[in-house]
Amino acid sequence: EKIYNDDQRTEDLELIVEEANRCKNIVANLLNFARQGRLNLKEFDLTETLREILKPFTLNPGYRQIEFKFDIIENDYTITGDEEQLKQVFINIIKNACDAMIETDNAKELKISLSSDKSNVKIEITDTGNGIPKENHGKVFTPFFTTKSMGKGTGLGLAISYGIIKMHKGNINFTTEIGKGTTFKVVLPRHQVYQTNEGNEGAKAL
Repeated sequence: EKIYNDDQRTEDLELIVEEANRCKNIVANLLNFARQGRLNLKEFDLTETLREILKPFTLNPGYRQIEFKFDIIENDYTITGDEEQLKQVFINIIKNACDAMIETDNAKELKISLSSDKSNVKIEITDTGNGIPKENHGKVFTPFFTTKSMGKGTGLGLAISYGIIKMHKGNINFTTEIGKGTTFKVVLPRHQVYQTNEGNEGAKAL
């Protein structure tokens, strides 16, 4: 007597392939992050970088119900940092925010706010999703923690984002309200104290 029918075998094989691919992506992400232990520092305009990041999201048909808002309190948001790594941080937060709103009945709005003082810039990314349950608050930046369905997320995005922000001597945290939404807050110093490694074009944060 067959324990599994052919349909079950197919489903099992599909699951194995899916999970193998997921593991491959996890390892690739970890190796990529490990290689990027140094910051490639340069001066750039954070406003323009965020506009560039946001544009593909606004054009994505899957997010067409979301209203995107960009609230800039001042004009000068020039900072020194690793632009490519910081892009990955903001892309990850924005994608999570958009995905959090897909399944809700709330009016869907994603808002990015920028403010600054002499020493720091603050970036706030707010969604109108269902919020983060209290029991998950301590797990948000933990590697491999994800609330997404199997195969949809590795649980590394926010953990790696946390590491990148800390390497920049910045801070990342969040506030959330069930049924109303979540705001991720990133504070970055305008300038980095760094030294250039001998024989290496990159720079390492002190």
